[in-house]
Amino acid sequence: MALQDITPPWDLQHSLRNGRQHSFTIYADEVDFYDIRRWMFLFGYSQSEAIRRMKDFRSKPPAFTLPNHHWNRVKKNMMSEGYDREAYAFLYNQKQKMNKAKKSRQIATAALRELVRTRDLVIDSEDFLHRLQITIELETLFSAAEEATTHLNFPYE
Repeated sequence: MALQDITPPWDLQHSLRNGRQHSFTIYADEVDFYDIRRWMFLFGYSQSEAIRRMKDFRSKPPAFTLPNHHWNRVKKNMMSEGYDREAYAFLYNQKQKMNKAKKSRQIATAALRELVRTRDLVIDSEDFLHRLQITIELETLFSAAEEATTHLNFPYE
């Protein structure tokens, strides 16, 4: 077997020198031993859980895309902690999902508080209207009674 049979049909260095960029696809079925170990270490997964999570993460587009400028800003620190871009993108997605869920809970809590406040206002309004109705009825009774007593002629006054 000749050397030319082993090398890829294109020369990577030549392509990069000429400004051509190739995209390399990581297939969901291809799980590297070192990536498995990395995910086990970073996320505390068992081997089977790390493989499952990696395949799941690779098989569908992430909910949140890791921006290049963000990765470039944190790359040095994260790589020193053992992350590669994929592992950090997974972490980034997990954090974004948690933040979104937290924000949704906050919005739901605020909506619930507003609902309770509105309900309390309605109850207060109903209570106020009930008291107002009683007051009007009493006022009507008192004025009727006062009117009745003023028309009476008491002999001892």
